[in-house]
Amino acid sequence: MTLMHTGALGLLASQSGVRFSEVIHEGTARWHQLDDGIPADIRTVILQEGDPLALRLHENPALARDLTASFQVSYRARSLTETHANWLP
Repeated sequence: MTLMHTGALGLLASQSGVRFSEVIHEGTARWHQLDDGIPADIRTVILQEGDPLALRLHENPALARDLTASFQVSYRARSLTETHANWLP
């Protein structure tokens, strides 16, 4: 599963192969349950500088801790950052 705000989707859809059905975004129920940490089935987090997800991750200590401890940056361009779970091959 991928965690991202849909504002970044336009930048990625044609190039990354992200499937919308595998995205937790602001229109899904799971988006509103992200208070205690990043869910274990999230393999990718895509942040666009200043978007609602980036702000939420940086303002919530539990989410920020999970992002720092469990994910590493795999791609960065302009204001977009893609991270992947550390345990992925």
